[in-house]
Amino acid sequence: DAFALADKIRTSVARFLNSDQFGGVKITFSLGVAEVQSGETILQTIKRADQSLYVAKNQGKNQVVVLEASA
Repeated sequence: DAFALADKIRTSVARFLNSDQFGGVKITFSLGVAEVQSGETILQTIKRADQSLYVAKNQGKNQVVVLEASA
C-alpha cells in the first residue's frame, strides 16, 4: 500500500536526519501520494500527488496524504 510505504519512508528519514550526526536538528517533511488508477493518465496521477502534498502541508506538515481519484 502506497500510504504505508510513504509513511515508513517519512519516519525512517526523519529518524536518520534527527540523529546526533546532524546536531539534533529537528527535520520533518510531508509526502503527497497517489496510486495510478485504471483509466487514468500519468499526468492525472502526478497532479493528484502534487495536490496531496499541498493538502499535507496545509494540515500541519510532517505527514502523508493520499488523494484518491475522483469517479
